[in-house]
Amino acid sequence: PVADVTEQVRDGVLAGEAPSGRQLVLAAWRNRVNHLVLGAAFPGKGEDARVIDHLDAAGLETVLASQGAPALDAVAGVPPATVFIDSFEMIGDLPWTKRFGERFARDAGLDPAPLLPFFFRDFGESVYVTVVRGLGRARFVSATPDLGVRAREEYEAVREALFHEAVVERFAAWGRERGVGTRMQAHGGHGDTLDDDASVDVPESEGLYGGGSFDFLKLASSAAHVAGRREATSESFVLVNTSGTAYLTQDDLWRLAGRAFAAGITRLVHHGV
Repeated sequence: PVADVTEQVRDGVLAGEAPSGRQLVLAAWRNRVNHLVLGAAFPGKGEDARVIDHLDAAGLETVLASQGAPALDAVAGVPPATVFIDSFEMIGDLPWTKRFGERFARDAGLDPAPLLPFFFRDFGESVYVTVVRGLGRARFVSATPDLGVRAREEYEAVREALFHEAVVERFAAWGRERGVGTRMQAHGGHGDTLDDDASVDVPESEGLYGGGSFDFLKLASSAAHVAGRREATSESFVLVNTSGTAYLTQDDLWRLAGRAFAAGITRLVHHGV
């Protein structure tokens, strides 16, 4: 059984009588992940380009007010057709936000404190790690059948809802307020890719994430279909060329373009190496 002993901590010391047998004491706290925006066009020092909280609307509001609005104001006479968010590729041991516990209790009807151990996965929550090692297993296992599985499912459901509200819905609404379309690669975020893609004007896939597989490309076109959109785009012809000697052939271009069009993509965004 898991017990929340937070109230027994005084001045950083856990005091009280422990049950008989071996016990494992876990301490969990909320902190910054220190994740920087990789490969960004940030004009200052790289260490100052920190990732926002994607589960709290205040994070995106800050970006929209400080970067989005000035950019659109500068081209007010010739506004762009769409404003674009590239794929979300975030790192963290366990994505969390200030009001997560309160929202979890409301949506799941459960106290999150005794369930915290079962939220964590081995290797954390990083797409860069899981691509190589696969999704990490549960870090702690409950003696009660299915408790840990359900706890993780409820955690992910709350995380998806917060991400959708704080980032996806707010981005789409901001585009409408500014009179521009919104285009987004929802994959790699904390939400449901198809549902999030369907919330913007132009769902976009890509040829690198997910191996550029047919099924992955199909997510964007399926989102467009579900939402009644006519356009689904893909960041195409992507090549990780670290040696500088690898190139796509003309046959590669035909093959990749054909796969995207067959998956329902209507427009290719040429990325290149």
